[in-house]
Amino acid sequence: MALLAAALNDPAQTQIGNPRRQSYSVSIRVDDIEQMTIVEEALKTLGVASQTNHRRTAGLKPGAAYIALYTQADQERLLRALEGGLTPERWDILDQLVRARGPIPDELFARMQATISRGKGYGYLAEQLNELGIIDGMGGKCWTVKKLKRIV
Repeated sequence: MALLAAALNDPAQTQIGNPRRQSYSVSIRVDDIEQMTIVEEALKTLGVASQTNHRRTAGLKPGAAYIALYTQADQERLLRALEGGLTPERWDILDQLVRARGPIPDELFARMQATISRGKGYGYLAEQLNELGIIDGMGGKCWTVKKLKRIV
């Protein structure tokens, strides 16, 4: 786990998606086959599915590889497994990605329904959720009227 935590703590090695920028994956850069194998095996041990993407140089020679986690469930497994091993900043970034892609918590959903029931519009609700920085269940870039009409 220490190897994965070190990789995720290094912004130069690991890109963690930002749903507010419509980026939803986690991508770990590895520079050689040995490192790739070690990272893939560590993820596999955690039950985390990954996909390895290879980049080629201009001369079509193999370059760096990127081990990507695309699903919310796999990102959440990784987050839980590395609890305590990530810096607070990197933990927060990954946690926000996982929460944004996850379900809307029941308590939040009930508050959303209550707001609409009190006669407040979907536009008001979207504005409030965005201003408060509520990311849980948001899915995409921000809360929108269209999204709220679909789910509330």
